[in-house]
Amino acid sequence: MDSVANNPPVSIGLPVLNEESYLRQTVEALLAQDYHNFELIISDNASSDRTAEICREFYERDSRVKYHRHETNVGGVKNFNGVFERASGKYFMWAGGHDLWGSTFVSRAVSVLESDPGVVLVFARAMLIDTQGNHHGVMADDLDTRTLSPLQRYLKLIWNLQSCNTIHGLMRAKVLRQSVMLSYAWGSDIILLADLSLRGEFAQIPEVLFYRREVRPEESEDLEAWKKRALATTEGPHQSKRREMSLEELFREMRNEELRLIYDSKLGLRDKLTALTGTVNCARRRYGVRLPLDTLLRGIAALRSPRMFLKKVRLRLN
Repeated sequence: MDSVANNPPVSIGLPVLNEESYLRQTVEALLAQDYHNFELIISDNASSDRTAEICREFYERDSRVKYHRHETNVGGVKNFNGVFERASGKYFMWAGGHDLWGSTFVSRAVSVLESDPGVVLVFARAMLIDTQGNHHGVMADDLDTRTLSPLQRYLKLIWNLQSCNTIHGLMRAKVLRQSVMLSYAWGSDIILLADLSLRGEFAQIPEVLFYRREVRPEESEDLEAWKKRALATTEGPHQSKRREMSLEELFREMRNEELRLIYDSKLGLRDKLTALTGTVNCARRRYGVRLPLDTLLRGIAALRSPRMFLKKVRLRLN
């Protein structure tokens, strides 16, 4: 049985819900890291499959594994934040219950954090894999922000973040505790990363050491199904009005949370104005979040003159 120091420098949080299909591979990949001094905190969100059985098996085998089980579904937000609250290490990472890692990921990430105090998060290049483990190409994650200013880091993140693989990087726990953490707001993982980008640099390991498993490929073609599943997973029994909101309304909520980050940040006034403008433009172009006057302006542009547009509006009002 592997042993671990009383206060390991690294904590890995593994929140799970009905992950019996891939959980064994995931835990084995984490325990096979060449960096051994860590704790693996598994939090089972009342799974109804064989997840609990698999977790207990690893708990009995390896002293680095800590296992907690919720008797009822508390929702993804509480489960994810809960594993961090139980963490004791100065470095922390969230692991997904169906993903994989190269054996040197943790040691490489720790090395970067130890050598560069300005870095708050280290992540690796990611390979997309399917349910059978077949490789489907390296994913776009050009988010290394070393040498950039806080404003540049923030803008690079919101404009270039793709699949949010960065959320599974190794972070400084002290900085994460000072952040907004995960919340019920739509896109809270993006909001959290935006917050962290204002607090420090992100460093990317250039080699592929993270394997992101696509377990619901059909959702890429059905955004409504993706929205419903994501909200149900995140909220659990905490059902909010978000389930009735459109995607545009949800992304508007995310944009507004990012704007609050900027208002509360330590950026100077000029940088704050630039960040606020960039946030609004990004939400508009990337996620289709319209401004109140967008419909009016498009209508004016579509007609030969504003006078024709006003005439059309008058006819509709009559």
